[in-house]
Amino acid sequence: MFILSLHSTLEFAFEIGSGLLTEVRRLQSLLGERDKAIQDMKEEKDDLERIVESLRTTIRQNDKMIGRCLDPLFTNLSSPFTDQ
Repeated sequence: MFILSLHSTLEFAFEIGSGLLTEVRRLQSLLGERDKAIQDMKEEKDDLERIVESLRTTIRQNDKMIGRCLDPLFTNLSSPFTDQ
């Protein structure tokens, strides 16, 4: 009777341990997937930040160019009125 009880206790402990090990492996896999997704998002965020900075630089350059083009136009437009 004692050996049967010990055997069933060991079997139960083995099942619990096996189940826990399976769950740990599943959770480790999920953590790996999560870490990969986070890394991918960080890389995408970095790429988007570089694009945004490039666009800001382009906008600043275009604003300066437009200003340089418009200054002579406004100067020429106001000249006839100031001569009178």
